[in-house]
Amino acid sequence: MSQFINDYDYFINIEDDIFLPYETLKEIFEFDKNSLVNEIFLPNRLETTKDGKTYCTDFLALDGRTTTFKKYKGLEIKVANNPHSALVIFSKEKFKYALSHIDKSFRGKILYIELDSAFAYYHSPFLLFRSTKLDFHFVQHLDIWKHS
Repeated sequence: MSQFINDYDYFINIEDDIFLPYETLKEIFEFDKNSLVNEIFLPNRLETTKDGKTYCTDFLALDGRTTTFKKYKGLEIKVANNPHSALVIFSKEKFKYALSHIDKSFRGKILYIELDSAFAYYHSPFLLFRSTKLDFHFVQHLDIWKHS
């Protein structure tokens, strides 16, 4: 994607089993209007059990949020411990920031598998804020994570 950095305003790389609601994408655009270049509004990756219970799989994989927070649209959003949400969505400015702070040739494993690690690595220079409300700012994982 980096070879097209000057051709687009936003860059998205997403796993094939993730549904990205329009409202979530719109919130990212809104958040970016007033956020710092090192701040990302990362969606919660939700799954639904057969009996209809919704949960955030990323909090099961690596629990918790830090004490770092900010107010956004009257909600408290906190920096999450888990840098993975099965996607990266960067404005041009944030993508340039990421590229200036990482080694593009890095291919190591820092999370569970290579794909998770790639998303986490590109997010590593950022504060990754997540909503504390599951029904606000999310993506839907259409497969079920094996450990949930």
